[in-house]
Amino acid sequence: MTLDMEGSTKVQNWHTFGAIFGLCGGLLCAVTGSLLTAASWLAREPQSKLLLHQLGGALLCLTIPLLLVGGFCMDWLSPAEPDSEWRSARAADEDDEG
Repeated sequence: MTLDMEGSTKVQNWHTFGAIFGLCGGLLCAVTGSLLTAASWLAREPQSKLLLHQLGGALLCLTIPLLLVGGFCMDWLSPAEPDSEWRSARAADEDDEG
């Protein structure tokens, strides 16, 4: 699978892939982990109850790192310079102080 987009570099493609994978994977892990944990409460057999509980807990633990990776990749995708509104508001604050 190649991620070729016109006008973008390979690093931008990896950051895009990381953002999509991190955010979507984090959401899927949260939902799946919650469902497996709830299913473990309803299971009758001790072995399946333990397995569902462990899988659900592991997926819930993976949620936060995946969301962090997705957020970092989205930060890397955003432009390095702040937008003009932020600069004008900051300049107005500095004028008021001085």
